[in-house]
Formats: sequence, structure tokens, C-alpha cells
Amino acid sequence: MSGSPRRKTHKRVLANMSVTQIRDYLRLTLAGRGLREVARPPAFRIPWRYPYRGREAMLRALGPELAAMTTWTAADSEPRGEKLGPRSPTLLRHLPVRESVVDRARPIRMLVIGGFYGGALPAWQEYLHADSLIVGLDVDSKLLRVANSEGSYVRVGAEQEVCSLKDVAAEFGPFDVIVDGGRHTSSHMVDSFRCLFANALIDGGVYIVEDVDCDYSTFYRDSPVSFMELIRALIDAMHSHYQVATGETGFRAGPPARAQEASVPVITAILGSVEIHDSVVVVRRALRNPKPSAYRA
Repeated sequence: MSGSPRRKTHKRVLANMSVTQIRDYLRLTLAGRGLREVARPPAFRIPWRYPYRGREAMLRALGPELAAMTTWTAADSEPRGEKLGPRSPTLLRHLPVRESVVDRARPIRMLVIGGFYGGALPAWQEYLHADSLIVGLDVDSKLLRVANSEGSYVRVGAEQEVCSLKDVAAEFGPFDVIVDGGRHTSSHMVDSFRCLFANALIDGGVYIVEDVDCDYSTFYRDSPVSFMELIRALIDAMHSHYQVATGETGFRAGPPARAQEASVPVITAILGSVEIHDSVVVVRRALRNPKPSAYRA
């Protein structure tokens, strides 16, 4: 007797998903449910997704010359850099960026989102200064792992929600570095950044988001605002004071007409820089003032 329609649907969906997608789907949909539900999960019903539709606009903005297609051949050479714990594929991809951003010469406080399982925390503990404090927040359970000079220990926390992020920041922060390598869904990356950047980073702190390439995959795009759209908004927010100016003369040094203040988003005054690497985004927090033009009246 053939299988039920539900079982056939289940198999068809599995056949069209990669191992990583199946793992992440199960973590997203079954985390926190009872064992009875996990043992007999319902038929796979993919939540609503928002496909990436920006390719045509990207090509138009690039213009004919820069948008002309070429063949890009993959190179399998290993990235150069100092040893940073277990050499997982993800680690190798992010290694050069991590080493260029994170200061290992002094003790720091670090929050790693999605760093409870695997080798993320041991890798950072091996790489950073011995007196650093590293907090790993598991996005799918109620566990925290805290590592410092005395070792690594587990604490019971809350599930990955905005309120729990604020609780972790209040107890262990503010942090010098926050690394988000968690669920990879658009909503997770956006919500975590909105919650933590202004409230949990020190002035001069660094916010690192890894695996942002997932933001182009329909499977992970579960929010009408994708993470890369948030990054584009940050670039506009950085220049927000120019948007409300009546002219360039309002920013010239010297004349009475120079603008003394402007109504801008909160993040404008603390947004130091935005660095975009392949699959990694680095946002630096730095308190800044509106800079006058180099030209005097």
C-alpha cells in the first residue's frame, strides 16, 4: 500500500532541500516544542517567504559596463591567517575578516549569538586574550555558555527573543564585540541588530554578522525587511543629516548660517562605519558629530 499524501509531501519537500536547510528548518519550527510533537511532526509547511527581487535593479544601477557578465572561477586555496580554533568551512570563510576586526591583545567582552553548539566558543577562547569574557547564546534552547579565564560554564537563560537579548546585555554587557552567527533568517538578523547595536555595544565596539549570503536565499527570507535592506538603510541613516539640509552651505565651517543641529535617527549619531565583505558585514559603533565642510565661506 502506498504511503499517505502527507508522507509523500514530506518526502518531496525533503528531496528539494539541502541538508543545511533541513537542519535549519527543524531548528526554526520544532525548537521549544514537546517531545511528542517532535516525534510526530506535521507535514512540512514552509512559512511565508519573501524572495529576493533586487537583481534587475542591481544590474541597472551598475550600468552596462560593470553589469556585463563574466566567468568567475572558484579558487580552493585556504585563507591565510592565524589559527583560530577548529577549521570548519564557515570558520575558514570568515577567518580573515575576524582577524582584521577583533583585537586579541587585550581582554574583551564578547557575545556570540548561535555559539553554544559546535566549536565557536572554544575557538574564540583559544584565540582571544586569556582574560576575555565570552558569552554564547543558543538561539534555539534555554541555555547560555559563558567562558572566561576560569573556564567555560553553562547557565539557564531564555529563548531567542528581544527580551532575552536585552537580559543578556544587561547582565554581561556592554560588549566590545558581538558576533551574530545564529539562525541566519532575515527576521533573526534584523531583530538582533535592532536590539543590541545601540544598547549592548560600547563606544568603539564592533557588531559582526556572519553568513549574510543566506539573506539572498528564499528559504531564509522570512521577513519583509531583509538584513541587506537594513544595511542599505544604515548607509542612508549615516548621511541622514544631509537629507534634511537646505544646501551645502549649511555645513560650511564659519558662517552663521551653518546648521547647528538636525533631526536624525538615533543610530545616525553612533554609526561609525559599515564594512561589507563576502558573506560578512561589520558595523562599528562610534559616537560622532556632524562634520563641517572642508570649505569655509
